[in-house]
Amino acid sequence: MRMQPHERAAILFLLKHLVSGIAGALTLGTGLLVLDVAKLGTLIANSPHAIEALVLLFLGLSVTFGSVAMGIGVMGLGAGEAQKTGPEDDGEGARTRPRRTQ
Repeated sequence: MRMQPHERAAILFLLKHLVSGIAGALTLGTGLLVLDVAKLGTLIANSPHAIEALVLLFLGLSVTFGSVAMGIGVMGLGAGEAQKTGPEDDGEGARTRPRRTQ
């Protein structure tokens, strides 16, 4: 069964955001280890379970940041339309102001 073009576009949209979230996670994780924040790099380096700790650190950060990036992408899909069709919109994109009564 082949994917429809709109399905392919949706999957690529989510994958693009997932990859950007994972890139952020790898950057943060590497920064935490290199800068030895809270002695995390030292702790992992001296641990007999260093590989497991690194896998858990980067996997947890990747899941978290990837999910947040995909959520931001999905929530941002309708942002442009909501601004155009707000309750106080006159259809031209300008906000109308209520008139003052004296």
